[in-house]
Amino acid sequence: MSQSDSVRCVFDTWARDHHASGMEGRHRVSVSEAFAHIPDQPGGRYLEIGVGNGYGLRAMAEHQFRSGTCFGLDVSEEMVRQACEKNADLANVRVERADFLDCFQTTSSASGPRFFKENPSSHSWPREMGVDMVLWSVEDYEQGFKSAGLTNIRQAFFNPNSEANADAGLLGTLGTWGVKPE
Repeated sequence: MSQSDSVRCVFDTWARDHHASGMEGRHRVSVSEAFAHIPDQPGGRYLEIGVGNGYGLRAMAEHQFRSGTCFGLDVSEEMVRQACEKNADLANVRVERADFLDCFQTTSSASGPRFFKENPSSHSWPREMGVDMVLWSVEDYEQGFKSAGLTNIRQAFFNPNSEANADAGLLGTLGTWGVKPE
């Protein structure tokens, strides 16, 4: 089974088992903190890779990119279905299934940017989920953005002191932003 097939199976199962809704609740504070760093983008375009059930995409489409276009990609057909349902009333949202793992030859993780080298409590996740993951450091994420040609790169940790993160020994969520030059 390819890495994409493994990831697709994990997230299709999570979507059917309502795990995505639970993740939305647990990650809402970190996502809100991260999105607060993204300025309004009148007429801009936003791309979310690994869109899940689409709650983050909806926030961007209703706020910073309300007069722009928001695109969401996910490897899981079930997650795409949920994201389409969650955003069906928004004309500025498009969601598609894409096998982006093969395109990028890496995945940040099945749990977003909480899987990184400096967060040792997350290192068991590939084994626990049965999915191969590439373990990047905070610096690797920054270099990846630079290699992709992005500029104005910033990084921050979100919600590091939440009870859930503290109980699990996690450092929180790593946010990395960049701007594609015109």
